[in-house]
Amino acid sequence: MLICIASPADVAALLIKHHGELAGFSQLRWGSAPDCVSGPAPGEIARFYLLREFHGTGVALPLMQSSLEALQSQGCKTAWLGVWQENPRAIAFYRKHGFREVGEQIFVLGNDHQRDFVLARSLIEN
Repeated sequence: MLICIASPADVAALLIKHHGELAGFSQLRWGSAPDCVSGPAPGEIARFYLLREFHGTGVALPLMQSSLEALQSQGCKTAWLGVWQENPRAIAFYRKHGFREVGEQIFVLGNDHQRDFVLARSLIEN
């Protein structure tokens, strides 16, 4: 079950439940992107998280599909996200859903500067 929570005009969140339990969420933003994202009308999957006990259950698929559809409903034609370079499971998941590396950015966590890959994909159906 998916629940959409809209907040400011350029942000939305999707929550997903599995058998009545909150399993994860995504946070979406649209309007701007780093220079390495060259596609038109970008929308960002700013957060995409599943609780560990829901990894491998298939719950991530409908959350990703709904996230991409929500970006499209806002007029986005390109989806992009940042993913920590040391997270091979997430990178593989995003690649499986059509995302490709287009650049990198620095993500600051406390005082630690970490490198994220920037991944993007088209939302335009061919």
